[in-house]
Amino acid sequence: ILQQAGLHSVCAVPLTTAHRRLGSVLIASTRRNAYSEGDVRFCALVADQIALAMDDARNFQSSLRVQERLQLLLDLTNRVISSLNLRDVLREVLAQIRHVMECDGVGVALPNPEDGKLRIYALDFPGAPAPIQEGFEPPERDESPMRVFRTGDTLFLTREELKNSPMHLDVNAVVHLPLKGRDGIAGVLSLGKLQGTFDPEDVPFLTQIAHQVAIAIENARTFGEVSEQKNQLAQEKLYLED
Repeated sequence: ILQQAGLHSVCAVPLTTAHRRLGSVLIASTRRNAYSEGDVRFCALVADQIALAMDDARNFQSSLRVQERLQLLLDLTNRVISSLNLRDVLREVLAQIRHVMECDGVGVALPNPEDGKLRIYALDFPGAPAPIQEGFEPPERDESPMRVFRTGDTLFLTREELKNSPMHLDVNAVVHLPLKGRDGIAGVLSLGKLQGTFDPEDVPFLTQIAHQVAIAIENARTFGEVSEQKNQLAQEKLYLED
């Protein structure tokens, strides 16, 4: 292939550091025997500098991701204790999760109090297909979210597995996480990617996020129950005074 491109000499040097193998540098020439031993040694020195620069850049990006994730957890904690408007809080939180996890859609499904079926309560999915909106109830044949809700186990789905889903969404990867709170499983947190996949190593971090979201849901429910009891007591007080 190289000869067909008119190249007759190639020098390939590995890009390695003390931490990892990063790839290789290839230099090609249309001349035959273009590279002497001195050229190869010089290329190796250049490759070492490139590898160090790449390693530093990767470490910097990793550091930024860690900072973003820590900031997300901090914001989640502050929102959980400072706001009780559940849907608005979840919408903002899901947008942050989508940004930090570099995915295309994030949603929270909660059980309907009347029939116990899961429905999308809050969603951040720009450009979502028409059926996927807040209030949408997945078909009964799509058992993956309900399975996570019942078992409490995280579930990864690949494109091949999603092909068999009755939803027929053009999504490459989905992960469902149970929202485990103090009083059991409150719902399901779902993340989707149109391209790429989810790293199983992200599960501990996603589990922390899911736990914080579950606490927010439980706090909002508790606040709602207390408000109802307060209103009921106020009505009873008025009745007794009358």
